[in-house]
Amino acid sequence: SLNGVFFFTADDNVHGVELWAYSNVNNTSWMVKDLNTGSTGSSPAYPIIVNNTLFFSAETVDVGVELWAYSLNNNTVWLVADINNGTDSSMLLNRMMVNVGNTIYFNADDGNSGTELWGFNLSNFTNSLVADITPGSQSSNNPFNDGHAVIIDSTVMFTAWDGDPNAAG
Repeated sequence: SLNGVFFFTADDNVHGVELWAYSNVNNTSWMVKDLNTGSTGSSPAYPIIVNNTLFFSAETVDVGVELWAYSLNNNTVWLVADINNGTDSSMLLNRMMVNVGNTIYFNADDGNSGTELWGFNLSNFTNSLVADITPGSQSSNNPFNDGHAVIIDSTVMFTAWDGDPNAAG
């Protein structure tokens, strides 16, 4: 919920699965935006609310699955980052994002480093690779391990593989 507005995904049998909102102030619902025009839908997933902004992953034909945001302040939706440039996806729809302080942490693949830990800094609106845990193009086995991360104080803890073939994982 964001100021009395609840967000959810729904398929209206016209636009496919898209992001919708419901206001308990005036009891109305609406599609926030048809990100992936046509009947396929953008399949928004793993939303998190930070300040007056909803961040989520979604898929479009132009950029694949990437990080998006919706601002309740001005009712706009925008692409936060196209980490894997072009139509290739950087994020998988079944992964989560977490917020710690001024940074949203998530797993993404830029096409060069494999799936690794990334961050989006809310102070200066920049994204960066936080750590290439498994050096090179091999993934660190999805840093958030299918959506599992624990936040203790200001530390994000997750399971990952450093690429050592002698390690247990």
